[in-house]
Amino acid sequence: MTIKEVEQQLEIPRATVRFYEKEGLLQPERSENGYRTYSPEDITRLKQIIVFRKLGMKVTDIEDVLDGARPLSEAVADNILSLEEQMEQLKGAITLCRRMQEEKEELETFEVDKYWNAIEEEEKKGNRFL
Repeated sequence: MTIKEVEQQLEIPRATVRFYEKEGLLQPERSENGYRTYSPEDITRLKQIIVFRKLGMKVTDIEDVLDGARPLSEAVADNILSLEEQMEQLKGAITLCRRMQEEKEELETFEVDKYWNAIEEEEKKGNRFL
């Protein structure tokens, strides 16, 4: 299968395929003319990579899992912790954005110190932001 066929079948840009090749996650065969040839195993591996990325896993973690250096269950458990941390960080940002929305903030009247201080106070309480 050519890169164009992979792109069409999986509905992903060829730049994505090339990125994973560059990262060493995918190593398709090369034909005599230098074109990449993707096997069914390459397609399966690419699908695995894409699923793991959509779940928020880091490329380095995916590489460790696919190379057998780390069990998938361990990588998934760590990913859950990371996603939960991101959710906590987003809660603070959402709360402050809602406050700005309720107060109908506009740039011309935006009081940066008010929100700067609000963020500092929330962080002192243990809340986090991006």
